[in-house]
Amino acid sequence: MKIFKISCLPFGCIIAASLLFTACDPNDNEDPSGQQLTDVQSIQDNNTSESLFEDLDNIAQLAMEEDEANERRTESCATVTITPDAEGSGGTIKLDYGEGCEGSDGKTRTGILNITYTDRYFASGSVITVTPENYTISTPLRGTVQVEGERKVTNVTEEGGNPTHRIEVTNGTLTYADGRESTWTSTRTREMTAGRDTPLNRFDDVYSISGSANGTNVTGTAYTIDIVNPLVINTSCYAQGVLYPTSGIMTLNSDNREKSINYQPADDDGGCNRTFSVTVDGREFIIVIQ
Repeated sequence: MKIFKISCLPFGCIIAASLLFTACDPNDNEDPSGQQLTDVQSIQDNNTSESLFEDLDNIAQLAMEEDEANERRTESCATVTITPDAEGSGGTIKLDYGEGCEGSDGKTRTGILNITYTDRYFASGSVITVTPENYTISTPLRGTVQVEGERKVTNVTEEGGNPTHRIEVTNGTLTYADGRESTWTSTRTREMTAGRDTPLNRFDDVYSISGSANGTNVTGTAYTIDIVNPLVINTSCYAQGVLYPTSGIMTLNSDNREKSINYQPADDDGGCNRTFSVTVDGREFIIVIQ
């Protein structure tokens, strides 16, 4: 078993690890521009898709919240149109970013986000759908990206249980500044295991996530992502710069080749640590993030 210490962003660490695996074994004659780099591209495109569609969810939740003055909380640069249902607790929200405006997160968005909802996020049985329309967002690593598809969040909380949501992305397509495209479909279940009683504090939440995703990367190669053991996200770790799961196992499958990523390897206490392992062809590599 080999241990590497690297400095990188969360998904960049997995990318860097994959490249290390090619370089570290002198008996590995595999072309580093072939399968290894294809896997790296799949991981990068999957993480970009997950991040940008999660951003849609965050925007929708913020748009549906009300402050003490019963006013909607949204990015001030968007033009907001709210149309409540005549009956019930549902309605639609239209966020129009026009030809471009910069939000408080420093990202520039253009186009429209159409939100439909049957009830509030934590209301049992509620369904919230976000559909982009000629929508783009600026990203620090991939430039301006056009986002297409639909993200649907369904509250599937059982009586007396932890808040739980089924999150589905269908027909997801990202178009990058160079004209290349990646596709993405995902079904996840997210259970909130801590933090429900403190809605104003988003840094004491703990989530357990299960599910799978599949897509094609920008080279047209198909891949699948499966969460083997639920990923645990502890938002209290964000203050320490730990922005990735503290435990859980996921796999990447592409061209009949599998990589396994374990966010709580042996001798790891599962806290806000900076260690995970990647297993490729039976070889385990420990990654320590600096």
